[in-house]
Amino acid sequence: MPPIWVLVVAVLLCLFMVVSGILLIFASGLFLRFNDWFTSGDYVSKYGEWRNRVYDVEYRILGILMLCSGVFFMVILLRKMLA
Repeated sequence: MPPIWVLVVAVLLCLFMVVSGILLIFASGLFLRFNDWFTSGDYVSKYGEWRNRVYDVEYRILGILMLCSGVFFMVILLRKMLA
């Protein structure tokens, strides 16, 4: 079994993916605010062209993929921790 800090970091990354996916699917404006808060020093993404298209269907599909992959990896981690 890997060290506990590796599992904690992996769980946090999975939760980040799940939260980002949920925000992209249901509240794209909140996703932009969350992204600005999480990447506060990244000035390129704050003025990127993708921000205008975040309300399109393609980004909702991306949110579904992020949500599913985050949940999938979380299940794998939980099985690994319980085994």
